[in-house]
Amino acid sequence: MKSFLSIKDRLLIFALSISLIPIAVITTIYYFHSRSALKFEIIEKLKAVAESRERHILSTMEKMKVQTGDFSSEEFIRKSFEKIVLGRASKQDAVIRLNTYLKKNKLPLHSRRLMAIILVDKHGKVISSTNEKLIGMDFSSQDIFTQGIHKGYGEVSVGQPHSSSYLDKNYICISAPIISKHSAESLGIIINVYSLAILNEITTNRVGMGETGEVYLVNRDKIMLTESLFIEDAPLKLIVDTEPVRRIIENGKKMVGIYKDYRGLFVAGVSMDLPEYNWILLAETNKADAFAPLKMLSIVALILGVVGVAAVTSLGIAFAVSTSRPIENLTIATTRLAAGDLGYRLKITRGDEIGFLTNSFNTMAEKLEKANDELRKLFNAVEQSPVTVVITDTKGDIEYVNPKFTQTTGYTSDEAIKQNSRILKSGKQSPEVYKHLWDTILSGKEWRGEFHNKKKNDELYWELASISPIRNSAGVITHFLAVKENITERKLAEEKLQQSATELKRSNEELQHFAYIASHDLQEPLRMISSYLQLIEKRYKGKLDTDADEFIGYAVDGASRLQKMINALLEYSRVDTSGRQFESTNGAVALEQAIANLKVTIEESGAVVTHDPLPTVMVDGSQFPRIFQNLIGNAIKFRGKEPPHVHISSRRMENEWVFSVQDNGIGIGPEYHQRLFAIFKRLHGREYPGLGLGLSICKKIIKRHGGQIWVESGHGKGSTFYFTIPMRGEKKQA
Repeated sequence: MKSFLSIKDRLLIFALSISLIPIAVITTIYYFHSRSALKFEIIEKLKAVAESRERHILSTMEKMKVQTGDFSSEEFIRKSFEKIVLGRASKQDAVIRLNTYLKKNKLPLHSRRLMAIILVDKHGKVISSTNEKLIGMDFSSQDIFTQGIHKGYGEVSVGQPHSSSYLDKNYICISAPIISKHSAESLGIIINVYSLAILNEITTNRVGMGETGEVYLVNRDKIMLTESLFIEDAPLKLIVDTEPVRRIIENGKKMVGIYKDYRGLFVAGVSMDLPEYNWILLAETNKADAFAPLKMLSIVALILGVVGVAAVTSLGIAFAVSTSRPIENLTIATTRLAAGDLGYRLKITRGDEIGFLTNSFNTMAEKLEKANDELRKLFNAVEQSPVTVVITDTKGDIEYVNPKFTQTTGYTSDEAIKQNSRILKSGKQSPEVYKHLWDTILSGKEWRGEFHNKKKNDELYWELASISPIRNSAGVITHFLAVKENITERKLAEEKLQQSATELKRSNEELQHFAYIASHDLQEPLRMISSYLQLIEKRYKGKLDTDADEFIGYAVDGASRLQKMINALLEYSRVDTSGRQFESTNGAVALEQAIANLKVTIEESGAVVTHDPLPTVMVDGSQFPRIFQNLIGNAIKFRGKEPPHVHISSRRMENEWVFSVQDNGIGIGPEYHQRLFAIFKRLHGREYPGLGLGLSICKKIIKRHGGQIWVESGHGKGSTFYFTIPMRGEKKQA
């Protein structure tokens, strides 16, 4: 007789079968979630170790760089080195003293890390060293010399780690220039040789690395720089051609994850770029050891499954009934979450897998709510932005515009979306502008520029735009983001300013031309007036009364002064109209020319004119001496009780030469410094001859050369006039 399963048995089997599914699902979710969490924890721990070692390495290197810079600027080292290089002392004795000083006063203080100190002249020859084997060697072809000799004051150069037969250990060199205190020129470099063991102490620190974890450095040539946990004598010999090394060298991208190391074994690792030194830092641990806890986790999951099956066998129906409600609640919660109710949470009433799943759901909902808040915050920022924001696809078709776009262009969001960005083109810009734009952004770079666009009502406006590509997680460009600012008012102001500048230039040219013509055309009638006045004075002086003689004298004197003023005005106008092309002019020669022109005045006044070495500058050779002549002439004219003493010097600034003309004259009050350079402005009466045009001519000549002139002075304290001449490739000469 055939036996049939009862309804109760069928229900129990059905409940058992149905109940096994949640157990399997929850166990699987728990396993993969735990695996993911463990992987995340391992990677984060490796990142923390890598960042800690990176900071330690950078801090140590910075200390060594500062130490090298301090050595290069130390007074005794710099003076001793300068005497040796310039031959101001017995070379052998000076070298011995310097070597002794370095050995006794510098090397012992840092003997744990500092292996040698080397001083090299600017030709690459070792002059002094704590390691006497190196003295006399040629370093001119070594990178630490070629990089360091071109550095400026306070700068240092770091070389790549090396090994040498002269030094017992692997080492790294740091150099700094030794600058002459007197000439500001580089005399050579100082090289501090540090033991590579300093970096090994940092990378081989076992704290936080476990049994198979290691940290090491690799250079851009894929050579290991520090010690390996697994391979002896690896530094500067072992090639590390692994994926994270290649990524940083080729793309500059760091790598975090699972990959094969230099032994060919899978490891969990983190790579970091140290671009300042062209090094790559790697922190790794064997994958098998890192994920060993997963084996136990798998066993635990299997045991839980078996226990669950056993429990379900006895509690099948009850379990099915008791689990239907939480699942239904999860379903309701998921539906509400999908509908946008991100604040909905489930109450956790159980401590089993369903409770864990409920907790995971609540955690996920909380993260989604926070992400949504951040996304809305970002959306509100874009929507309320004071600049226009536009997003297009790769063809330029508009997919999003913010309210500022509508305010600026007149197009609503509905009108603009799905339209091509060409709707804003005004036709006022050349096709080359748009071609350059597309070439730039399609290559993955940011484009910056200006648009002369057209609004919906055909009104033209200007925009300052920045357009950059948007990439997806695979690095493929999917959209373009344009951020634009309306600069119409600024452009109109610039155009107005340009028009004003053009009009002012034209007005100045006309005024200059008028002054030239007026002064030139006045010469002939003035000469006639002056001649006839002199004739009247000669013929009738003494024949008329005293008043007549006095009046004639005033007229002759006035005509003479007017003649001088017209000649001076004519000379002033010729500064721009008759100027020559700029040429290389020796400052000392120009000064001697000015002194020759003032020879009689200098001899009569007993003046002494001295000068420092002056540079060769690119100037108008016919006008440059006139600056010195006018300033020296004024110094002699406005002298005090002591014989005039005038000194001319110069100094080099970043982009210009600053000349100074210093005297011991009567000085000028600060209240007159501004009006001093105005045309025909005199600070004294006729007790001092002149028209008040000399400084105006100086200012105009210097302005034509792109420079400035000013004075520093006080009553009875003498005066120093400064003027600048921009540099155009000149070299300083004596």
